[in-house]
Amino acid sequence: MSDSYLSYMAEYAKHLGRIAVWMPGSSMELGAYGEMQDRQWVRLGSIWDLLPETDVVKLASKEPSTSVPISLQIGSAGASKAGLEGGGSGAGAKVNMGLAFSGSHSVFFRASDCETRSLVNVNEIVRCLWALPEGRWLRSYRFVSGVMTAGSFVLIIGGKSGSQVTVSAESNELLDKFAVGNIKGSAGLSVAGDRALDLIGESGPVGMTLIGIKGPWFKRDQPAAKQTQYFDRSDESEAVSPDPWDSKEFLKELLA
Repeated sequence: MSDSYLSYMAEYAKHLGRIAVWMPGSSMELGAYGEMQDRQWVRLGSIWDLLPETDVVKLASKEPSTSVPISLQIGSAGASKAGLEGGGSGAGAKVNMGLAFSGSHSVFFRASDCETRSLVNVNEIVRCLWALPEGRWLRSYRFVSGVMTAGSFVLIIGGKSGSQVTVSAESNELLDKFAVGNIKGSAGLSVAGDRALDLIGESGPVGMTLIGIKGPWFKRDQPAAKQTQYFDRSDESEAVSPDPWDSKEFLKELLA
């Protein structure tokens, strides 16, 4: 699996306390459940299809909260403005920003207009799932209790050590918006250079919180919610990697 991807996931979890959604912007809903298969979280369905309708009405509530813009520099990705191209400040001129990836798996990630929606009744949900008939909820299952979305985000991954990327914009103002991740769409921006992947001006889910159930399985009346974290690759027990289909797409992009 790609070092670039693993670095992105580990740093995202360390800085933001969540598991990165891959691909960023892809659909992710509160209550989705799945299990780890070869260190990958695979979505299997929705807990709302498992619980009785009376419990769903009571438990499916959620609360929004607005977070500050994300400005996350992972690895050795550094940004600096570099002057004009096109012979001056007249028609056709563009402002450049250089990204220098001195690490072999460095990531430039910015996001803005971020909002986190979380399930309110996590402990009650855990008790209801615990009480399901045998075989309906397995110990290996995890469900999504929180989803962070971004109004727009920028993600560029350096393909190798020494990668150089130039971002060209129509104006300093647009370039400044790119730097903090609050651009809308990629109009007026162009990216050129040695890179593995870039997602610019995208919106949607960028992170999630996974909850499992912890407790002595012979005492079914004492369940407890357990948040799944991304750990170092040496710890296989709770390590979370991308959905298998998405990870293949990532590697395809990385090796292109």
